[in-house]
Amino acid sequence: MRYLTFGILILSFILFGCIKPQSQFEALSSPSPELLEKIEPYIQPSIDFAYNNEKNAFESGTELTAEEKEIAQKIGIKNVDKIRVVYLD
Repeated sequence: MRYLTFGILILSFILFGCIKPQSQFEALSSPSPELLEKIEPYIQPSIDFAYNNEKNAFESGTELTAEEKEIAQKIGIKNVDKIRVVYLD
């Protein structure tokens, strides 16, 4: 039984090792025409949605406290005054 399990494991490595899986970068850098056709109508509305949410957050969000700004600077954020916190339900 032990040899059967080991044999199946080796066979799996051989079979799946010969197939090059498509990396996430490759998949995203050259999407299929069918995929592009499906997502194209959503691209501009998505950009508009993100822009409006960013604008609303900057206008209505709360600034970081002094302690939060210090933490933000420690982790490498350069413009801590531009950060706003918005609580969502």
